[in-house]
Amino acid sequence: MQPSYHIYPLGETAVTIAFDAVIDEAVNHYVTALQHHLNSLELKWVKDIIPAYHTLGVVYDQYAFKHRQSSVFNLVNALLEEAIETCNWQLHTTNKIIEIPVCYHPSLGIDIEELAVTKNLSIDEVIAIHASKTYHVFAIGFLPGFAYMGSVDERIAMPRKAQPRTNINKGAVGIAGEQTGIYPLNSPGGWNIIGQTPLAMFDAFNETPSLLKQGDSVRFKQVSLHEFYVLASLIKKTSKQKQTTATGLEIIKHGIADSIQDLGRVGYQHLGINPNGVMDMVAAKTANFLAGNKADEAVIELHFPASSFRFNCSALIALSGADFDAAVDGKPVTINKPVLVAKDAVLQFRKNKNGARCYLAVHGGFAIKQWLNSYSTNVKANVGGHCGRLLKKGDSIGFKQQPGLFNLPANKSLVRLPWSAAVDYFYTASNVIRCVTANEYVFLNDVSKDCFPVSQYKITLQSDRMGYRLQGTPLLMQTPVSLLSTAVTKGTIQLLPNGQLIVLMSDHQTMGGYPRVAHVVQADIAKLAQMQPHQHIQFQFISHAEAEILSFKQQQYLLSIQNACIFKLQDFL
Repeated sequence: MQPSYHIYPLGETAVTIAFDAVIDEAVNHYVTALQHHLNSLELKWVKDIIPAYHTLGVVYDQYAFKHRQSSVFNLVNALLEEAIETCNWQLHTTNKIIEIPVCYHPSLGIDIEELAVTKNLSIDEVIAIHASKTYHVFAIGFLPGFAYMGSVDERIAMPRKAQPRTNINKGAVGIAGEQTGIYPLNSPGGWNIIGQTPLAMFDAFNETPSLLKQGDSVRFKQVSLHEFYVLASLIKKTSKQKQTTATGLEIIKHGIADSIQDLGRVGYQHLGINPNGVMDMVAAKTANFLAGNKADEAVIELHFPASSFRFNCSALIALSGADFDAAVDGKPVTINKPVLVAKDAVLQFRKNKNGARCYLAVHGGFAIKQWLNSYSTNVKANVGGHCGRLLKKGDSIGFKQQPGLFNLPANKSLVRLPWSAAVDYFYTASNVIRCVTANEYVFLNDVSKDCFPVSQYKITLQSDRMGYRLQGTPLLMQTPVSLLSTAVTKGTIQLLPNGQLIVLMSDHQTMGGYPRVAHVVQADIAKLAQMQPHQHIQFQFISHAEAEILSFKQQQYLLSIQNACIFKLQDFL
């Protein structure tokens, strides 16, 4: 029998299919069955599928519907309902039962003594209770390979810590409420740590990076401290990511937080792998178009103070986004204009004139190896981009193009090409950021609903590529709500427990449990990405249909820039 469900938008690029909001294996089986069914249909417009406890997030390509006669959301809604009608809810999946060794010694299980005292149990009783059950993997999220498992015996169930730790060691086994889980990577966290496993829960270089997947069953086996260290020494260590040695550029001074990015990693959020990608897609695409590349070619995302580069061969380059007062051998370089630079020329960024992120593209692209079909750097997983990390002094990054493709006149280190891209259209001077309502907006009390669109919110220093933390008038719910984690997207605005907001950005987690009150529209993400700490923003609600129209207009404008650049470069080359 088909279960009851409802579909609601997650911004204008995703939807959520929600079943009954409970932690229940039967409900979670509906999620798994539908995920398998959608995968089997191989729908070209589906970019990512994000299963959670009782929901399935579906990220879609809104530009795949070129000849639409209604809103993309309505089309997606109808297509998903058709798919749901044909789903086999009795699907029996071949999920594994996995035994995971855990050492519960207090030197590793740093909260086990406190939990035992709180629950009036001995440490041995806590261990026996935790290791006596078979746990169901309800979802993978928060971190790459992080499995949300349940349900924990109520005798040892403990709420999250009021003050999360700044770092939890990978392999740590924790309890949060009726959930148990294992940290696959070093990470901040608020779970109660009762032990540690020597197993690698996530290995970026493995054919299947995540040891666990949704629907698997897990049993914990107690091992001694000695056995733990013996097993840890036997775990196979995979080699780190290596890069090609093609000729290109060298970093002679490293910047504050520069990295290789592209338009993002698609199709792996079901493993908890963040999409990553550039913060400002408009600027990255513009730089690539000016350099004669496709939109999804790798670029260097720069923050000020930015890296300085020496070119080991001549190159056609372009900068877009923030204006960091760029110069080649002291000669100014204007953003949004292609230039030729000579071998041994040095590119520097002298002053932050405007914006937060500048993008450097080179003709032909960078000779970077892809990880999971993307060039983007995933710093948490230490993979992707250049060696899985931020760029630093001494790094050499090769070009795909052949050295000597561009010849500059003698004694010239810079030649400015006579065309440019006009992108002011995307970055208005106003501090207004447009958004659409999200599923939990209705839970705000009336005062907060009135306050949200008229308040000024300051971007705080705690903002980064994961999210912009905002400071403003605290917002309150009508009554306290406890939500199960569900899919989130770039632009999702979540309400934190302290009443403040966070806008999720490129390195956002795949799912979250904070109320989603709104979503920044795609057409304003680029503008937001160029705003800096201490700047103020104000939100303005528009309709979902208006957001889609804005997004399509932006896409058409970018296509016109691309076509113009192709025409100009064909004449030049």
